[in-house]
Amino acid sequence: MIPRVLFAAALVALVTVLSACAHQSDGPDLAVDRVILYQSGVAYVERSGTVTEDTLTLRLRPDQINDVLSSLVVVDLDHGTPATVSLPARAAEGDGLALPEVGDAQGMLAFLQSLRGADVRIRHKEQRTRGRILGVEASPPRISLLVDGSRARFIALSDIEEVELENDAVAMRIRQSLDESMSADDWQSVELTLRFPPGERSRELLVAWVVEMPLWKPAYRVLIDGDEFHLQGWAVVDNLSGEDWNDVELSLASGTPLSFRFDLHSPIRIQRPDMSGYGVPQAVDLRPPAPMRATPSPSPVEAEPDRPASARGRAAQQAAPSGGMNLDFADVAEAEEADDDRAPRRTGGGGLGLASTSRGMGAGAEVRELDSLYRFDIPERVTLPDRSSTLVTLVNARVGGEDKLVFQPGSGASRDHPYRSLLLQNTTDGPVQRSPVAIYKDGAFVGEGITPAIAPGERAVLPYAIESRVHVNRRQSNRSGQVQLIRIVDGRLQVQREDFQIWRFEITSSLDEDQTLHVQVPRHQNFELQVGDDLEVRREDAFYLVPIEVAANGDTTQEIAQVRMVPQHLEVFHAQAKPLLVAALERGDLRPDVAEKLRDVTESLDELAAIERKLAEDRELRRDVQSRTNELRQNIQALGDSDRNQALRDQLLERLEEQDELQATLAARIVENSENRSALRIEIQEKMREITLERRAD
Repeated sequence: MIPRVLFAAALVALVTVLSACAHQSDGPDLAVDRVILYQSGVAYVERSGTVTEDTLTLRLRPDQINDVLSSLVVVDLDHGTPATVSLPARAAEGDGLALPEVGDAQGMLAFLQSLRGADVRIRHKEQRTRGRILGVEASPPRISLLVDGSRARFIALSDIEEVELENDAVAMRIRQSLDESMSADDWQSVELTLRFPPGERSRELLVAWVVEMPLWKPAYRVLIDGDEFHLQGWAVVDNLSGEDWNDVELSLASGTPLSFRFDLHSPIRIQRPDMSGYGVPQAVDLRPPAPMRATPSPSPVEAEPDRPASARGRAAQQAAPSGGMNLDFADVAEAEEADDDRAPRRTGGGGLGLASTSRGMGAGAEVRELDSLYRFDIPERVTLPDRSSTLVTLVNARVGGEDKLVFQPGSGASRDHPYRSLLLQNTTDGPVQRSPVAIYKDGAFVGEGITPAIAPGERAVLPYAIESRVHVNRRQSNRSGQVQLIRIVDGRLQVQREDFQIWRFEITSSLDEDQTLHVQVPRHQNFELQVGDDLEVRREDAFYLVPIEVAANGDTTQEIAQVRMVPQHLEVFHAQAKPLLVAALERGDLRPDVAEKLRDVTESLDELAAIERKLAEDRELRRDVQSRTNELRQNIQALGDSDRNQALRDQLLERLEEQDELQATLAARIVENSENRSALRIEIQEKMREITLERRAD
């Protein structure tokens, strides 16, 4: 085990190394002035202020560097001169130092061993020795240095008071590796330096970028006072940027603009062909040539195309205003004057009444629609300390709504009981986000629900409490209704058949007053609801809300039907065809020639039906005769040749002969009627092809 004093000495040496090699800038910081949070996990951060020096240093979290490199915009509002931006480069993979944990002496020894080859200046026992580290030995604990390029010197670790790195690149790699190894709760800043042309006294500067940030989270409250409804909306904003946002202009954007990560900080190297032997004279080979085999030439390695670093910045400066993701600074002064004209609103106290609520929360956010986004601009500047969550007012306005009893079948208690529900209509300028909502009625909490996403002008049903005093039994059944003739084309009938979905609601109420229960009936494609015109049915996207008057302390039964018309094609010989043709004739609105042809067809169908009845009767009779004939033959065979049974056998033979004659007659009649039926069917088909009928369904 390494003595504790050695660990302490090495730790002091490491701290000294980092202290000596860190160069902090004394330049002014540019304060955060505007922040727009998006629901795609990013934030637009805008800094502005006056800079009086040629350099400006901004400090970033290490995990923000790639986002800043891909979205940074720098605008000099006074001079318009370009700036150069620099930050410490990240070592490519395999180039950086492999720093171990430094929680004990063994870890510190491994760290010092990783500095092998570095130029250092060591202070020990009031002496200073300069050289390159050859290695670090654990037993005895000492460090070996190459001094003057030719001598090796050993220094005990216990004698070392300070180690100073003379190579800034090595020191920078150490700091970067330590930054990456720190936990998320111990952010270590990385310096971003902006350099401007010298000689200009001051400049009004605006710097903006987009970085990863937690989503803002909405939460709503609805206050019901009689027939009036008030919507309060709050947004929970988390500042995990690594710095305080003091008196910033805050906006919240709903929607999901595309955003992704892209590593622009790590150096990228490509494989290049090795041409070392090109042009070098080759020794003459005097041996006889060997047999040759054709081989394909190696294909050159394709280099990754260059990415112009300034393309994103130029595009951002040329783009039109879109809420913060793109910038246009042509009218910055006018925008600042407009911001100054906004008068702050004072808040006041009060209870849960609508008037006091409207005063107490202050003004809601100003809503702007930007393509696929809605942006909520908070009217007053806000302060959000680093690593804190802050609530800001999103909306504070009266909205449309109704408090209803709604049966929305689900599972558990809601399978048999209706919900107390809020029919909320979004009459504000912006969308209502999907979030929890608390319901207050007459100054008391009555329930909680979840709002779906409600666009401006749309409405939604928000269940917030179960009404256990009302029991609902719901049954569903299906049946077919009437068939209507639509047209006759090419000898076929096109018809419409009614299909019904029937919902039967059996309701038992123990409430002391009559109630209107809105039952939810699913809306199915091509189905239409069949209810009386006096009922106020609400048609939502996926369902109907049908009102049913429920008697107090009693039972109520109600059937609700939906119907759709199903098209079908029928042959004229279908069982439903003749009744449809007869019904068309009875209406009396057909042209005479069409009516005459249809009447001829119906008469032929009657004749065909008579033939088919005869065929059915003869076939049934023939089956009976065949059965009787088989029975007679079996009986005759059972009597045998005995003289005693001769008289009975003769009698049975006579009956058998009669049955054979009847069977032959039936067979001939069946053949004749079958031929007549086939001929008549062909005749009917030809008559139908001569008929064209077009009519509307009732």
